[in-house]
Order: sequence, then structure tokens, then C-alpha cells
Amino acid sequence: MSTKRNFTNARAWRDYQNRPRSTKTLMSTRQAARLKRADEIIRELIKDLEGVSYGYIGNFWTDGRPDPDDRAWYIFLPHPDRIGTASDRIGGYATNERYKLGRDAHALNLGFSLGEKA
Repeated sequence: MSTKRNFTNARAWRDYQNRPRSTKTLMSTRQAARLKRADEIIRELIKDLEGVSYGYIGNFWTDGRPDPDDRAWYIFLPHPDRIGTASDRIGGYATNERYKLGRDAHALNLGFSLGEKA
């Protein structure tokens, strides 16, 4: 049986080969579950910290690049009434390593709670 799935012409076959792939194929189910749990923990730790947020800077490419994810994940610190700078963020981890922000979130949570007691 042909692997070309009965495409009518070479262009259709090339388009099929270059189609965007889902991120689910780029990481294992176990790794995806670990990242999901890390996201939940980080969000839980920073939810009560005024002005602190969690997210990424960068892009997720869908044009068939071998590594389509160039996002850098950060915890963003408060920066009222001005544009944020590099000193207003913690982290910069790749998508598959963003679980490392967990320790930073724990430290922030502890630091904010100690500051409230002082």
C-alpha cells in the first residue's frame, strides 16, 4: 500500500508533509502531565500575590519548523505605571522546562508572606 494516501498531485502530498503538527506529538503524555501540574502549582502559589502574573514571551510556530516552540516562560513581577523591564521578570525557561519556575514561585510566595508579617 502506498504511503502517499492517494494524493492527486505532488503539491497536495508536499502540503500534507509540511502540515502543522500538534504540540501533543512533540512531548510525551507523561511530560505534558508534569507541565500541566507545574502550571497549576505555580498559578496557585502566585494567585494571592498582588500584580504578579505567569506567562510567556515568544511564539509558537506552525509552519513545520523542527522545533516550533520558542516561548520563554516567566513569572512577571508588579511594575505599576510603567512598562516592564528585564528586572521585572523571573525565569526564561523553555516550554518543556517551565516546571523549574515552581521553586521561584515558592520563594516569591514566602518572601511576600514574610514581608506582610514585618
